[in-house]
Amino acid sequence: GLTPSASVFYSRPVNDKWSLGISGLALTGASLDYDDDWVGRFQAQDVTLIVIGAIPAVAFKATDKLSFGLAVPVMYSNLELDIAVPELLTGPDTGEGRAEIDGDDVQVAASVSFHYQLSERTALGGRGTSKFQFDYDGNIEARYLGEVGLNTELTLADLARLGLSHAFNDRWSGYATVGWDNWSQMDEVLLSTNSGGLTLPRNWEDTYHYALGADYRLDDQWTLRAGIAYDTSPVDEDDRTADMPIDEQFRYAIGADYLRDSGMKVSGSLVYADYGDAEIENSGDRGLVGFSGDYQTNEIWFASISFNWPFGGGSRR
Repeated sequence: GLTPSASVFYSRPVNDKWSLGISGLALTGASLDYDDDWVGRFQAQDVTLIVIGAIPAVAFKATDKLSFGLAVPVMYSNLELDIAVPELLTGPDTGEGRAEIDGDDVQVAASVSFHYQLSERTALGGRGTSKFQFDYDGNIEARYLGEVGLNTELTLADLARLGLSHAFNDRWSGYATVGWDNWSQMDEVLLSTNSGGLTLPRNWEDTYHYALGADYRLDDQWTLRAGIAYDTSPVDEDDRTADMPIDEQFRYAIGADYLRDSGMKVSGSLVYADYGDAEIENSGDRGLVGFSGDYQTNEIWFASISFNWPFGGGSRR
């Protein structure tokens, strides 16, 4: 489904060594809307997951070449999940029921980063961000079952990124990134109520991220860019579920910057993300809620436009 998103960033130098900043952004947003009678309705029918928040940050310039950063993300998350309940659980001759999970939580994490200018044309940078462990309080409302209080957790993994940039000449620049995401932390999801609990195995694995990109400075005002990225799959077909149908990921991006005479920079980008076949094969392991199949279409398009300008006027040239 369509998920709008917006972000805002502000930074200001305090002196020659220190800078402060704050951002408000959407860390993730996802919306899935399956047909009511589809075969995997006992795993998911409608799913909406939103994570938004504020990130205050501070940067310190240790030397002319080396800088460090520290940020403290404060994130709010909301999870809405609708699933069908098999007739066997709702009672004889009652038809299928429907369960609704709706909960939210606020969590705080930490992020550290560095930037090192290897030479006039080459720079190395990296960052690491700790996990978010969201704990959702909500209700399950199912026809013929009544309303039951619910607690469940969702982990957004630790991650690390290391990037290299190099200006080949006055027009061409290249970029390379490698990364690691600690998705093995999400080995299971615990659903607990006042009367007991249920453990749903996820069995996710750590993933690895690789990306290449390039900029081409067309003239003093226009810069064109393109890139490609690949992420390994976090889960195999036996443990994949319909609420998170993620396989190995390929992303292809194009974009452009336009620098106005006032100093404002206008940027636009278009990204196509292919999440693979996301084959599911757990019909024998998950009883009533298991099924088998794959996705003919499993993709997301991202379109964005941004505006960046120095306060007080002036030019970047």
